[in-house]
Amino acid sequence: VEEGGVNGYVHKLPGRMSWPNVTLKRGVTNNDALFGWLGEASGSGFTRGGNKTPRKTAAVILLDGNGKQLRKWSFIDVIPVRWGGPTFAAGGAEALVEELEMAHHGFTVE
Repeated sequence: VEEGGVNGYVHKLPGRMSWPNVTLKRGVTNNDALFGWLGEASGSGFTRGGNKTPRKTAAVILLDGNGKQLRKWSFIDVIPVRWGGPTFAAGGAEALVEELEMAHHGFTVE
């Protein structure tokens, strides 16, 4: 907001926050819990759910070398927006990695 006679600065007012999507990467595992959630949020699972995606709380926890928690980010009202699977190459020695991009409504830090 500009104020008449005050030329040294413009008043900044708080506004609505926007949060960038969060992308997580991990090595491929045999845990299928993630795919259940993705199934509910896309395709026929989305239609069966009344065209509503179930929002979740997701946490990212940073551990030290001894497994002690250093920091925890808890993301609020998370929905999956993109999944990327591993690139398969015959004879390749690279680790198989999957990627999940999530939208959220903010986070807390512990």
